[in-house]
Amino acid sequence: MATLAEFDVRPGEWARVVFNARYADFDNGQWSYARHTINVAAVDPFAAEAGEDFFLSRDPATEVLNLARLW
Repeated sequence: MATLAEFDVRPGEWARVVFNARYADFDNGQWSYARHTINVAAVDPFAAEAGEDFFLSRDPATEVLNLARLW
């Protein structure tokens, strides 16, 4: 797992960034929690490897987890 804010994604690879957050509604003060996942790929869209299962058929080359304790 990478802990750096910047990383390289080489052709044919993909990377995942996961982070969480706590939000407060401005109108009623209600708290909500969210976990976000962003997948990024460097792939030629016309290549055979860019099929529907690109993200499922291989592990990410880089994974950045930035999960805070929100309680």
